[in-house]
Amino acid sequence: MLPPVCPSAPVVVTSAPAVVAHASLQTVPRVLLPMSEVHPHHVMALLVLSAAWLCWFALRPRLPTAGLDGNALLRPHSNVLNLSWRYVAEGALVTLFVMLALYGTSAMPLHEHNSYVARADCAFSGLCVRDPSGPAWSPNFFRAYFWPLRLAGNYSVARICQLSLGFSVVGILLSGSLARQLSRRAGVAPVHTELVGLSCVLLLAMNPLIIRVAVAGTPWPYVTTCLLGAALACLDALDAARQRRALTSGAAATALFLLAIDSNAALLALAPLAYLAPTLWRRGTTRWRPGPWHAGALVVVAALIAPWAYAVLRHMLGGPASVTDRLEWVLPPTLEFQVLPLGLGLVTIAGALLAVTRRRAFLPVVVAAALLQPALPGQSGPFFGTAYPVTFINVFLPIAVATPLAALGLIALVTQPKWTVVRLLVTAAFLAPLPFLGKTMEFATGSRVLERELREISAALPKLPKHRVLIVPKFNPKPQPFSAPLNTAFPQGEYHATRARLNQPTALLRPLESKNADPGGPDTLVYIGATMRSFHRSEIRDGLVGDDFARPSLQRLIRDYQLEPVHTFRMSTHQSKFVALRLAGDKTAWVELGFYRARRRVPRP
Repeated sequence: MLPPVCPSAPVVVTSAPAVVAHASLQTVPRVLLPMSEVHPHHVMALLVLSAAWLCWFALRPRLPTAGLDGNALLRPHSNVLNLSWRYVAEGALVTLFVMLALYGTSAMPLHEHNSYVARADCAFSGLCVRDPSGPAWSPNFFRAYFWPLRLAGNYSVARICQLSLGFSVVGILLSGSLARQLSRRAGVAPVHTELVGLSCVLLLAMNPLIIRVAVAGTPWPYVTTCLLGAALACLDALDAARQRRALTSGAAATALFLLAIDSNAALLALAPLAYLAPTLWRRGTTRWRPGPWHAGALVVVAALIAPWAYAVLRHMLGGPASVTDRLEWVLPPTLEFQVLPLGLGLVTIAGALLAVTRRRAFLPVVVAAALLQPALPGQSGPFFGTAYPVTFINVFLPIAVATPLAALGLIALVTQPKWTVVRLLVTAAFLAPLPFLGKTMEFATGSRVLERELREISAALPKLPKHRVLIVPKFNPKPQPFSAPLNTAFPQGEYHATRARLNQPTALLRPLESKNADPGGPDTLVYIGATMRSFHRSEIRDGLVGDDFARPSLQRLIRDYQLEPVHTFRMSTHQSKFVALRLAGDKTAWVELGFYRARRRVPRP
């Protein structure tokens, strides 16, 4: 892979990945480089070690749980089948989860300006290591995420979403396995241990918020897989009877933990777990003294994370660019009755109390959940605020981390033989708020303008006529005044990948607002997207929506050029009332968008 291109130098771009990388590098100043970079070969080594351990963990022989025979739910005759009910149940839940995600939602990227599409394009290029939407994601994340995107096959927006769904499935299964292992380590009865793991999978797989974000094309499922895999590898290293296996699993735990916390700046809050988690899980009176592999892991984590942590801290304290503009307290999603059933919050609190008092093996999970709450949801404000639906995206990881606590609390409450009233109250707490979850169901099953636009763009790209330049709306994800709202990232990666699959020459993408953009040039197409006809609520209240539903940039284009349709589509303006930008100001039901050729108007004599 080539080094990143300095945006201040003139660049001649000849290949599709280079075009994507160069376009991404133009959007963000050089603020966190090169101090936080790791050599690409080192990142690849971490990925190979992590993937190898996860494959071994998934395929290793599973022995029947001691004490489960005679108490198993299906009571099979063979010891080999003692755990078959768990595999069948988890397989059914995961299959239902995948079906709901693919066919019960729009299964398209979910963000107020599609910044995760721009991030995926950046990672896929192999050249871009700077976050095109602000310095929240580290350079090493883009180096690591490059490989899953490349191995996923033909690159497209839909493939990004399928990749995140695959990571979500792995994350759900790892979460159930972690809940079982922690329950066994905490002394929970064997049959209840299996129920805790199954309940964890159930609570995640049937969570509408998790279902929608899982297929939204974000990297959070990937980060969740790495973090949960690190916890399981750590437990395996601590329980290993042989030193070689302990070192191997310890190295895998270190690699997975580094991939997780060296991805997003907010996850640096989890760095103390590098010492706390193995210490709290280790048995014996000398638990506070790190073992051989743990001491090595601490050195490696400190050496690789310190530069990134220093860069983030420096910019948060007033450097040239802030990682977060401000943190705002947001009620945890499990306690927000308009987002998730209140019963989920109650059993999570019960599980946390059990972890503090009796089930100490769950203490690292409590610490992780407590650290993630202000670090992620607090960045984007209330769930149904002006940044909707970003907060829904940001709580994916906190919910996945806290769900083992919810499973522990749920099983502890419903399995008490004399607590019939408690079981009834827990059931009521899950069922009673369901009528109030209409907003969450709308979020999960509804369709937004930007999602439908991406789908139409994907369908149009193979049908575009020959051209050398494509002019698109400028992508500037930084907050601006309401007169210049957030723009949408055009799917550059899919555009270039599609042209490469069709053996078409590489074309240049230029922002409409750039000085060298000539809409009327030869072999040039112009894309008129949703943001060129969208208005903020405040603009609608001030009466700034004209009869042509065009923003100033589009008005200037129409004034100077005659637009000839090449490939257009009708876009419905219907979407959730919580979306800040409204297509056509909600003054019409349909708007025409698409690709055009521009002919300069001849001035009248």
